[in-house]
Amino acid sequence: MIATITRSTAPVALDPAGEQVPFRPRRVRFDHDATADHWVPGYPNTTHVINVLHLLLPAGERWFGQVYRKALPLIDDPDLDRDVKAFIGQEATHARKHRSVAFDAYEAMGGGYIRRCLVMLATCIGLFSLLIAGTDHLLRHDSSVPRRQRRASIIRFHLAGRAGLLPTTSLLLKAVPRYLDPGYHPSGEARTEVATAYLVTAPGVDHR
Repeated sequence: MIATITRSTAPVALDPAGEQVPFRPRRVRFDHDATADHWVPGYPNTTHVINVLHLLLPAGERWFGQVYRKALPLIDDPDLDRDVKAFIGQEATHARKHRSVAFDAYEAMGGGYIRRCLVMLATCIGLFSLLIAGTDHLLRHDSSVPRRQRRASIIRFHLAGRAGLLPTTSLLLKAVPRYLDPGYHPSGEARTEVATAYLVTAPGVDHR
């Protein structure tokens, strides 16, 4: 089965140097018939961790859209208003701004430091609980996995990180003190040039 996705994006994004990077609609095709059940070869635990993320993230995106629609009447800043509307429409605004729009909207509506930390704590606990439970469920029902490996494993998660297949444990732990810094802002996270470079050679993307 071949699934085709066409995603519209805004005409430009900004790289860290402030230069404009052109974006255009891309036609994405996935041939699922050629995809192995364990599409991360030799790592069924990693495969199912990412499978669960693919199940969870769309629900999170829909939730964000609902929250943003309720927040729009409370936003007075015209630039932030534009960014929130663009996020709702899944239009890529400036790449750095796009990943900080939720944070900016939260602060614009008076969100404080203590509440931010408490909500992040609750979110991390909830997300990791769902991730572990979902991975465990998929592994237990995967008859191709040896019986002794049919449970979610923090050790295997750690080993997959060391192999470059999942975020490393140290990377996740180092993110905590950054977020707890009262002066934190997400615009400093990730690198736009890495994302734009990937899009040039991304498998499944029609580059014509």
